[in-house]
Amino acid sequence: MQARFIIAVIVVASTAYADKLGALVMDGHDAAHIMYADRCSNGGNADRPGFDRFVAALRADPKSKLSIALVDTETKYVSDKFLYEVALGDWIQTYHLRDGCADNSNSFSAFIYVRAKVSNSNELWTRYVVTIDDDVASDRRTLHFRSVLPLSLREN
Repeated sequence: MQARFIIAVIVVASTAYADKLGALVMDGHDAAHIMYADRCSNGGNADRPGFDRFVAALRADPKSKLSIALVDTETKYVSDKFLYEVALGDWIQTYHLRDGCADNSNSFSAFIYVRAKVSNSNELWTRYVVTIDDDVASDRRTLHFRSVLPLSLREN
């Protein structure tokens, strides 16, 4: 009887673990992890949808560094919300290192900028560059908001 119970517990525990594969689990305001079944994915565990879910979670959390940077940019640089808006640019890969089939380290950066949203003035000012680290070790992917660096490209 005890042997059947132990097997049942192992099956239930394995099923519960499998249900969580691929799910984004936040480990605080600026970090998360995702577990995958494939331990040797040749870069497949660093998929774009997982990254995009992490960025969406950061934007939704008012205590994340990304949300704070976006609000801070609007507070400091947008005096008229009818004329100007704060935008987060596209993410570009700024670091990559792959070691074998399982492990890789990546960083992605994007600009936070203020842009005109009305008229034909086409104004845009880049205010910050933000970076996220996206690392995979075997079947565990960790995402971490690394930094917010101010920029003043044409003001110096």
